[in-house]
Amino acid sequence: MTSTRLLWALCLLAALVMIGAMIAFTGVPGQMACDGGTALDPLLRFEWMTTPAEFARFFGVDPCRTQLSLTMDAMNRIDVAAFIPAFTAFQLFAAWALRRDGRLAAFFVINAALIAGGCDMLEDRVLFNLAAIARMGDAVDPVWFGQLFWFVRVKFALLALGAIALGWLVGRRPGRGWMVACWMMMAGGAASVFGIFIPQLLTFGTAIAWLILLIVAIARVIFPGSERGFSDQG
Repeated sequence: MTSTRLLWALCLLAALVMIGAMIAFTGVPGQMACDGGTALDPLLRFEWMTTPAEFARFFGVDPCRTQLSLTMDAMNRIDVAAFIPAFTAFQLFAAWALRRDGRLAAFFVINAALIAGGCDMLEDRVLFNLAAIARMGDAVDPVWFGQLFWFVRVKFALLALGAIALGWLVGRRPGRGWMVACWMMMAGGAASVFGIFIPQLLTFGTAIAWLILLIVAIARVIFPGSERGFSDQG
């Protein structure tokens, strides 16, 4: 197995761990905010809190408050143990495999992925503390939301820009299929940039970009000898 094919295989393995983590997320019971919820996923809503008033509405009163705090902890443990390392590795291996198509872009993606993963870990530290505060029924210090604000936004901004950069790297390969993949990944990344202001777009845009990158990884593992993996040829 060539070094490039091995990198794509590792990228594919990281994607499978991500998918497993996402399935595990859906299996956690009690994913409903105590105020009835909104269109946003409860965990995403928890991440995007900015005030003690939002916190109080989200967690409500017992018994819902304790159950919801335990649910958020369970989901964040999956995040720390599997999803964050997997999405970081997914981008690292892809960027390193594509480095010959643009070293500066690949270097950016690698650093962006590492910083985004670090921000996500720090974000989860804050979320674990907030969930503990909710269980105890204590007043919450607004300082927590200041930290959360920056960790969340820096993370998502870097993931979005990383998706755009990876799309550009993919587009450097010859062939119409590669160019289609490039534009779809860049569109997904751009949607995620707007998602910083419209949270509903965050997961949608990133999902598109990462799904296309997963298809690229599969193609590069199956067809390692063809530089025109998504070529115009039939």
